[in-house]
Parts: sequence; structure tokens; C-alpha cells
Amino acid sequence: MSDLKTDLYSLNKSVVATEKPLKDYEIKDAINRYAEPFFTNSKDSYYMLLCRERYDFTLFNFVRKKSFVIGTSLQDLRECLTNRGQVLSIENTENKDALEIWLLIDEEPYCYYLFPYDLGVVEVV
Repeated sequence: MSDLKTDLYSLNKSVVATEKPLKDYEIKDAINRYAEPFFTNSKDSYYMLLCRERYDFTLFNFVRKKSFVIGTSLQDLRECLTNRGQVLSIENTENKDALEIWLLIDEEPYCYYLFPYDLGVVEVV
């Protein structure tokens, strides 16, 4: 089964490699279409942006999440993505429990996942 997942990832990676990077307005549109409802409808306070292939992990803390924080958070997400590379796509995963984000970094496409991560954070007070 592991080989099948690897092969599917390689296939998806080769397909995404043919895509043109999104323009700035397309990135904003995709974030508004997918990320805003994703954050608004979730009860979680922490989210992980993960690219396993690059060992790139970013933790977002939205503890004080309110409508005005969502707008700022979307802008922060956009900046986080564009600082890493060129955005090729942003979509929901099949079961809509995460966002699948493809970035072009040094002419190589990489898949990032953004998902709720409350269970991965232990706060010590």
C-alpha cells in the first residue's frame, strides 16, 4: 500500500508540475474560497502547515480566533505560502478535513497540507 501512495504522489506531482503559478488575485480568490470557510467552520485553535517531503512544519496559533482575526490570518497564510515559493493550487482534500496546497520551490513542486492540530499541542501553564 505504501508504494501505491508513493506512486500516486509522484503522479500528482508530475501533473502539478505542468501548472502555471497562480497570479496574486487567483491566490487571494483560492484562499477566500477554501481557507476562509475552513478556518471559520473549524473549532480548532491550532493548525499545522506540513510538507513532509521538505521536512517543513509551521504551526499557526489562532487561539483568539474571531472574524477580524480570520481576515488577518488569511493574509498571514498567503504571505507564508508566497514566501516559500510560487502557489500552484489550493484546494480542499477529498474529505475536506485539510487544505492541499502545491507550491513551486526552486522549480520543483511540493505538496503542503494545512490541517487542524489542536491534538498535537500540549499547553503547559
